[in-house]
Amino acid sequence: ATAFPTVQAGIDAASAGDEVWVAAATYVGKVQLKAGVALYGGFAGNETQLDQRDWTNHPTILDGNRARGVVGVGAGATNTTRIDGFIIQNGGAGTTVGDSGGIVCISASPVIANNVIRTNRAKLGGGVYCDRSFAIISSNSIVGNIASECGGGLYFTRSGLWVEGNTITGNRATNQTSVVWGGGVYCSITPSNWTICLTNNTIPSNACSAGGGGIECSGGSRVVITRSRISSNSAGPAGGGVEISSA
Repeated sequence: ATAFPTVQAGIDAASAGDEVWVAAATYVGKVQLKAGVALYGGFAGNETQLDQRDWTNHPTILDGNRARGVVGVGAGATNTTRIDGFIIQNGGAGTTVGDSGGIVCISASPVIANNVIRTNRAKLGGGVYCDRSFAIISSNSIVGNIASECGGGLYFTRSGLWVEGNTITGNRATNQTSVVWGGGVYCSITPSNWTICLTNNTIPSNACSAGGGGIECSGGSRVVITRSRISSNSAGPAGGGVEISSA
């Protein structure tokens, strides 16, 4: 009876160090995370402890309604900012790179964990877009997202990230008028003292029209790939699984 009427209202009322718990339902519209606030989904509504939630049986859906991006993260946010236990879907192409797709991190470094990120669309990074970010992306299912240029599932640029234990499948980088790269993951322009670490991920059945059906590493990116299964991906002329170009 005393719950906030919207997810955003709960976030806006929170202060750094707070947790916002979200009951199972479908919430339509964009959510903007706040620095230092953790957003958790998967609640029936009667829990008193965080570990009582069940995000599998109590799906909490953030739906972009194809109008714009679903989740934005404010500049300056660190790993004390978190989004955990949601289905994040139907982000639209938006009008700018920073306002489209599933989750957008620009100069922000949240923890993104235990989510299903699906059926989002963007120019770059259909599922997740990170620019100048040290985000931790862990234990998510990133499925069926589309980019019209690069990075159907994930797009990383000018960033140093930890990407672990995710399933990245059925994503596409596709454009009817030009060739595009990185069906599953696209990495570029990593500063010399940073590294993108991809470990313990499962990356099957992604596709693009140019190179890097599973993973594309280009433009001076520094990427470490360990203990990952990369299978059944497809690309145009090069790198059905992985393409490394100027990396």
